[in-house]
Amino acid sequence: MNITLGNSVLDYLQKKECNELTIEVIEIDVSTCVGRIPETKINFGSPTKNDEYDSYIVDGIKINLSNTMKADNDLKVVLSGFWFFKHLDLVGNKMIL
Repeated sequence: MNITLGNSVLDYLQKKECNELTIEVIEIDVSTCVGRIPETKINFGSPTKNDEYDSYIVDGIKINLSNTMKADNDLKVVLSGFWFFKHLDLVGNKMIL
């Protein structure tokens, strides 16, 4: 598995004075027959339970990836949105329902 960051992500993190990200898996409850849908969430900073995450250093940024996420393919953190609505997204994750 390979994790990459775009140049805009590095600039964004530098402005936020952030050098560590945590990528966790959360479950969203939907009121259909599906029940719960797993989603990824990217947080600034370190996780509360370090033993539940694998750590990687990418371009000087520490990335903590949840152990529950089974990622065999390449992942990329990208910057989405504009102005005050900018946020980080994860591209390339394939999660099984």
